[in-house]
Amino acid sequence: MAEVLRKIKSLFVVALFRRGSFAATGKAERRVNCCRCAQTVAQILCRTGLGPASSGTQRSTSADFSTCAQGLEALGAHFSFLSHGITGQETRFSMATVESFSPPRANFADTESAATRAVGRVGPWQLVRLLHESEVSRVYLARPADAGGQQAANYVVKMLRKEWWRDAQAIEMQRRAAWLGQKLSHPHLLPVLSAQVQAAPFYFVTPLIPGHPLAQILQQGESETARCLPLPITLWIARQVAEALAVLHTSVGMVHADIKPSNVLVSGDGHATLIDLGFAHAPSEAQHWSRRAVLGTLSYMAPEGVTSCLAATPASDLYSLGVMLYEMITGALPFQASAPDQLVRLHRETQPPCIRRAVPQLPPDVAALIHRLLAKDALRRPESATEVVEELMRLEIDSFSQRERN
Repeated sequence: MAEVLRKIKSLFVVALFRRGSFAATGKAERRVNCCRCAQTVAQILCRTGLGPASSGTQRSTSADFSTCAQGLEALGAHFSFLSHGITGQETRFSMATVESFSPPRANFADTESAATRAVGRVGPWQLVRLLHESEVSRVYLARPADAGGQQAANYVVKMLRKEWWRDAQAIEMQRRAAWLGQKLSHPHLLPVLSAQVQAAPFYFVTPLIPGHPLAQILQQGESETARCLPLPITLWIARQVAEALAVLHTSVGMVHADIKPSNVLVSGDGHATLIDLGFAHAPSEAQHWSRRAVLGTLSYMAPEGVTSCLAATPASDLYSLGVMLYEMITGALPFQASAPDQLVRLHRETQPPCIRRAVPQLPPDVAALIHRLLAKDALRRPESATEVVEELMRLEIDSFSQRERN
């Protein structure tokens, strides 16, 4: 089964949600990739009740591609709510920042000038609008300076504020996020297109990613039950994050160290992007947890991450992913406290509540994986993010089959 899941992973994502970051992939290349394992996917679809029974006869690759694509599109209907799940103002997100704006009105004369007006320039980038401002950085909607004022601004510039230009730690975080974003190329990691991080002004540039932070999606419901996502969507989003972690862990040997819903962007078609690599570091690097800039992260931090010295490993990211999964399924965090020291104690000493008590209908295999991810001892967690990807994919397929039977 693991081998079959590995073979269909690329096809499953490309054919089912082809509008995401895969849009740049050529049509011919997608067709070749799909045709290579079309019959294997057809067999999986038969198990879920969404595909035709295998006849055992040899069919053309064109027919195989059509059959599998149609079946996968049927699976895609399970995720259609993501396109309409957040109402009200239209919102775009990039690098954990938010731009909210009302739909243009017919008689709003300043709409066009507001969209093209520049607020400044940094290097070769024209800064169109301030999107977000924090204590450390400012984030701007931007376009190439030589593109002309009428071109849409489809880029984001994240720039370190001037008062931090002499702060070594702030500069290092900016450099690290830029370096990783340029070095790693993966559909579920935010790419960095260019950067100026060797001298002031310190900034880097990413594409403008449409979508919503997972944290906002989870906050839409008025009750904990209403904040839960359907199980197939939960597993699918978690798998995409796990795939990003697998690349980060294996390609550069670094841990993300800040896995949480606000650092996962989910587009309207369900594509997830892991962002904010500023805290990423090698396991050998030591850093006291209290030096971290965002104490809210403690809700997702592994027990070994809140000791006197941050001995984070790839297993620490998997623990954080387990917390996120628990929250997506139950609508609540496994550990909650009013003070940071109390929260630290809970992560270190207290077992999480049994997730099936909160969600009795949750399949036992899903519950077992989440509790393995939340093990206090890092050695008792899954061995790697790649193992988690394979397990989540198997559970995804099982959840589709269960949903069809119901």
